[in-house]
Order: sequence, then C-alpha cells, then structure tokens
Amino acid sequence: MDKKFPVTEEIFTFTINPAVDKSAEIEHVRPESKLYCENPSFEAGGGGINVSKAVAELGGKSRAYYLSGGHTGDKLEDMLRNYDFLNIAVEIEDSVRENFTIYEKSSQQQYRFNMPGPNIQDSEYRKIMKTFKEMESFPNYFVISGSIPPGVDDAVYAELAEIAKIDILPARSLTLTNEDSLKELSPKFSFVLRNDNFGIRSSRPSH
Repeated sequence: MDKKFPVTEEIFTFTINPAVDKSAEIEHVRPESKLYCENPSFEAGGGGINVSKAVAELGGKSRAYYLSGGHTGDKLEDMLRNYDFLNIAVEIEDSVRENFTIYEKSSQQQYRFNMPGPNIQDSEYRKIMKTFKEMESFPNYFVISGSIPPGVDDAVYAELAEIAKIDILPARSLTLTNEDSLKELSPKFSFVLRNDNFGIRSSRPSH
C-alpha cells in the first residue's frame, strides 16, 4: 500500500467488506438433506468492487481499493487480476467473507446467504483512514460502497466522505450503503445514493 500510483482514472471505489461470492443451482431445496449442487461459480464481490466491474464493462476506468485477508482474501486478489482495472488491497489479519447464492430451478427462486465479514482491528481501521488521507490526488468521483463488517462504527462512511469533501475537492463522494450508515452522512456532501430492494434514494446539498 505504500506504492504511489499516478491518477489516470475518473473513479476510485472502496469496499470495506468485500467477498468471494459463490453461487450454484439445485433442483429442490429441502431441509435436513444433503443437497448436491450444479454449475458452481465464484466471483469477486462487494459494493465498490461491483461498481468497478460495471465501470470496466462500460469502457470506463476506475481504481478499486478493498480489504483483503486470509485464504479467501488471496482468492479474491487472484480473481481481481482478471479484470481491467487497477485494484489495490489494504491488508488485514482476519479472513475476507464468503457469500453463497443458490438458485432453485423448480421454483425459479434465488436464496442469498451473506456472511457478516471480518473483524477489523483498531490499528487496521487507522490504516484504512491513513490510506485515503495520504493520497496526493483523487479523480472526480469517490465511491464508498457496500455493507460494513462487525465492530466497525456506522460512521466509517461519514468519516471517509469527510476526507473526500475536505481533502480532495472538487471530488464527489458517492456512497451506496445501508440505512444506519446513511444517517451518519451529512447532507452537505456532494451526492449520496442508496440502492437496495426498495429503490434508490439521493441526497444533494442545499444551496
């Protein structure tokens, strides 16, 4: 993380709770039975990572920052090498989570099981903040997105947005996250989005 990269991207993303997303198919989901799945697949996932993947598919450039730890973190880093964007891991001690999605063919229903994520130590939290505070320059957009791992205060995104607002003007801070985290974000920030099963909410500063 000490290496400096010249800014050539229009978007930076940050994922504090990335995941190795596993998915498979099955004919029927039954309780108390050993179920044999078909067509397993593995993807690099997490809010900011997914944004960088979408930007790359649209032909844009982004830089993805994310936490990485344990064997699942190693697997996540290997998978991200296959994508056309610069990705930079902030190393932690605990393991990155694994999520699991199963598609039941008989009902055409999808079941999604999301894990809570790693425990972030105080020293690791400080390292995250130091990473962004010490950046020499930023692009136009800073996307901080995804769920928050256990033990991390909901104000983490507000703190990151404050860094973006004060230290990297005129960068715009876009946040896609959960309800509690959004409550911590001040309406003075440039742009806030929430994207979930209930739709999209936006917040713009009043003039």
